[in-house]
Amino acid sequence: MTRRLILSVITLCTVIACTTDAYESGDGTYSYMRADFAESYTNSQTQFFAADTDDNRHVEFQQAMAREWATTPDSVYRTLVYYSAQPDANSKCRLFSVVPVNVLRYKPVEEVKEMHTDPLYWNSIWTSSNGKYLNLGLTIMTGYTQEGEIVLQNLGLVCDEVRTLADEKREFVMRLYHAQNESPQYYSSDVYASIPLNDFHAGDVLTITANTYDGEQTRQYTVTP
Repeated sequence: MTRRLILSVITLCTVIACTTDAYESGDGTYSYMRADFAESYTNSQTQFFAADTDDNRHVEFQQAMAREWATTPDSVYRTLVYYSAQPDANSKCRLFSVVPVNVLRYKPVEEVKEMHTDPLYWNSIWTSSNGKYLNLGLTIMTGYTQEGEIVLQNLGLVCDEVRTLADEKREFVMRLYHAQNESPQYYSSDVYASIPLNDFHAGDVLTITANTYDGEQTRQYTVTP
């Protein structure tokens, strides 16, 4: 019903847009680092070896990288990839990190046994440049328990109603599902979620409401061809 939020040790505070500028002067290790939302590919050893970015670039990595949250070989994951924008002689790029992005496919409300709308911060909403995803920039509050552990939180998308509009278009009235799971709220952590737009038709309207620390917020998006 929900997607597990896996908190990354990398700081995502600079990644509201699809890319970041280099932050070192000169030609240091991270001078040409950029961050892109992408569909990343695992090989037979569940290591990431390539990615297709949201701006339709195919990137191959110099060295494949494993991540404990990626457990399916020969598969595709929605991710945020940090890599060098300057390829080597073989046109391959150095990979610094791969961060999971939650993929939210809506569930009808009647299939949800217990609805949770614990508050969070809703920072942004934008469409991938390739038109494949509607992306959400969120901030959750988290912290370590007395045992020194991070409690995983849950994020999902619940559809309360599908309304019929003119010209056979539809409006999906949805709520963001968020279960804090009694996680401590000591500090903030930026997370991202992507809604696949191939689940909808051109002209459909997505109305999404979230419970935030600033009260209920509703955003609306019309699917384009």
